[in-house]
Amino acid sequence: MPHIGMSAIRDEYFDGRLNQLDPLFVEHLKVLVPRLLAPERLVEKRSAARQGQPATGEELVGLFRIYMEAFRERRVVLPTTLVEIMVRHKSHEVYKMAFNCYKESMYLKTKPWRRSFEDSFLNSCHSESKSGAIAAYNSENQYTRNSALFATAADVRKGLEKNIEDHFKTYVQKNEKMKLDEFESRSRFYILGGLAVAGAAAVRAGVLTAAGVSLGPAVATAVGVGSVALKAVPWAAKSIYARFLQRGR
Repeated sequence: MPHIGMSAIRDEYFDGRLNQLDPLFVEHLKVLVPRLLAPERLVEKRSAARQGQPATGEELVGLFRIYMEAFRERRVVLPTTLVEIMVRHKSHEVYKMAFNCYKESMYLKTKPWRRSFEDSFLNSCHSESKSGAIAAYNSENQYTRNSALFATAADVRKGLEKNIEDHFKTYVQKNEKMKLDEFESRSRFYILGGLAVAGAAAVRAGVLTAAGVSLGPAVATAVGVGSVALKAVPWAAKSIYARFLQRGR
């Protein structure tokens, strides 16, 4: 390429416009640029985080962000700084992959989640899924093999472990809610069942007629117990129980 032109060098207001460049330089530039950007000359960018697979737009944006973060720290840009940037980028990309591994593993282990699990079973699923995710992170991120030299990789792994533990709390909360729902469902069943049995026994004993004249001593005990349990009965059960008492007056 010919020289850019002395006017471009001496002009303190130079901003890259073509009329500020030497004409011969501009002519050669018109030939160079199409050659550099020709489709057959473009090289597909590869991802270091995914073992040489084609890089995605999201990965490139993430890499640019990491570069900007490093430069904002206002440190002198040394070759070691560039290595640290690559370690940080690689670690964050593998972090996302490993966290998705944990979530997929937990989903497969708890997929038939139609009723609550025992705490020991849920903890076992979590432990196995977490171990698999950490192993995937260590396997895919070669920088974890030397934590003393590449401390960033170890720090990102600690962040991964914390995020997994925080995410596990959502499984625990869901399981506890299902336990409570199951308990309430069983309670309604037992209370209504007990009232039905007491009513049937009263009819058979002749102390409760179709007209509902009176309640005998045999039913009084059941009614007393039902009154105590009434606080736990939902609206529908309370309505049935109230009608039952009215018939006995």
